[in-house]
Amino acid sequence: MFYVSQPAPGAHLRLSTDASESGCGAVPEQRVGCNYQPLGFFSKHFNNSQLNYSVFHKELTAAFMAVCHFRHLLDGNCLTLRMDHPPAVQAFTKSPSRGQ
Repeated sequence: MFYVSQPAPGAHLRLSTDASESGCGAVPEQRVGCNYQPLGFFSKHFNNSQLNYSVFHKELTAAFMAVCHFRHLLDGNCLTLRMDHPPAVQAFTKSPSRGQ
C-alpha cells in the first residue's frame, strides 16, 4: 500500500469517514504533536443496492468499508472513528437500552 505519510509506531489513529448520495470516502490519520497527518485515502461508489440505503445506513456502510479497507493499518491499534452524521454518531456513543 502507498502511504501519504509513514505510520509512526504508537501514534494515536483517527479514521474519518463520510458518505454522499453515490459513494463514500475515508482517510486514516495519525496524531503527530498537536496535528493529524493523513496516512492514505479511500473512496468507493455505492453499488445499486447501497444507493437505496438511508443516509444513516450509508454513513455506517462508509465506516464499515473504511475499516475493511484499512484493516491492515488499524489492526491491533486503538482508534477514534470520526463521522459527521449525528444519528450515526449517537449509535456509537449511546449506551444500550435495557429491557428493550
